[in-house]
Amino acid sequence: MKFLGYFSWLFPLLLLTTANLSVLASGNHSVVIYFNGGCPICSKYVETLEYALNSAGIGNVVKYDYSADDNALSDRSDLREKFDVPAEFFGPVTIAVDGKYVFEGYFPTDAIVDFLSSDPGYDKLVAATGPSPDKYLVRRDDFTFECNSSQKIVNCLSSDTFVGMLGPWALVLVSGLVNGLNPCALLVLVYFVGVVSTRQSRRGILKLGVFYILSIFIVQLGVGLGLLRLVLLSGYVEVISRVFGIFLISLAILGFKNALRREATFPVRIPKRLISPIAKSFSRSWIETSAVGAALLFGGLVAVLEFPCASGVYAGIIAVLSLRGIASVMYFVVYNLMSIMPLTILLALYYSVGSAPSLRESIERRKHLLRAVSALLLLGLGVLLLLR
Repeated sequence: MKFLGYFSWLFPLLLLTTANLSVLASGNHSVVIYFNGGCPICSKYVETLEYALNSAGIGNVVKYDYSADDNALSDRSDLREKFDVPAEFFGPVTIAVDGKYVFEGYFPTDAIVDFLSSDPGYDKLVAATGPSPDKYLVRRDDFTFECNSSQKIVNCLSSDTFVGMLGPWALVLVSGLVNGLNPCALLVLVYFVGVVSTRQSRRGILKLGVFYILSIFIVQLGVGLGLLRLVLLSGYVEVISRVFGIFLISLAILGFKNALRREATFPVRIPKRLISPIAKSFSRSWIETSAVGAALLFGGLVAVLEFPCASGVYAGIIAVLSLRGIASVMYFVVYNLMSIMPLTILLALYYSVGSAPSLRESIERRKHLLRAVSALLLLGLGVLLLLR
């Protein structure tokens, strides 16, 4: 009974102490706000933000009206340069916290207060209002995340655990490489080499092969960026990403099944009846004067025709990158460069070995392994999109 008596006054004391420590921790933050005093909306937002910060125990708030203070305007420019804030992030209000965090535009006040109260301990973070009122952008480690306005910043960043573990560059590099390893693309390159080898030297084949692969890269990049743009402009990025997630998991299950069977259940390949007429053009006389143009044309057509073969990983990476918004283009270019890497290596092998049939047989023997690797990646991307 005596113990209960002690606990009856000790427990409220602990609660009071914890609350005081929380307020003290919040009060340690230093906030600097740059805004346009001539803008009524800006002034109203700053007033609301300051009230929210003070209510959370963050009282060290300094405001600068850069419309009436040239030094404040210069300081804001220096701040943006120091944090490498993208021009797309610029807003009429800039909020700097503790010299580590920058928030641009009319950033959700609840998200700012919750972020500062949780004290995540990030070294650097830049955030801004998003492309729509229900979105905001967070840039960390040179990668941009698109989050729902109702979502906490910490939760948005942690929801991409899979990307966080691998790193955005690793995900892009591995996905592009695996996509380029699909048997469909490799076998068509071997077929192309076999056709042109009847009228070209080995050095000539290497030259034409380079232009053929370059054409595939350009077409795939153009198609991919177009689809990525459509997804971003649709306004339904979250919905599309989850639909793609279900699609990828379905393809992964089918891929594992095909890897275990001798024949694919639903084979996806380029119909030979479409490729043969194009390839036969290389045996005609005009190939002697238009070899490079023919290689570019052939590569472009193949890139379009083989798209169904590579659509699984392609759809997955488009969905993953579209969730990151405007920072996607650079990663998408690198992804497409990695996707042509296997073709480049195969062309170099032919230049060294000089035997298209032997390369074809080698690819055929490893076709099931390539399917399994691709299915594994599809499964990972699908789960990532669904669990995000």
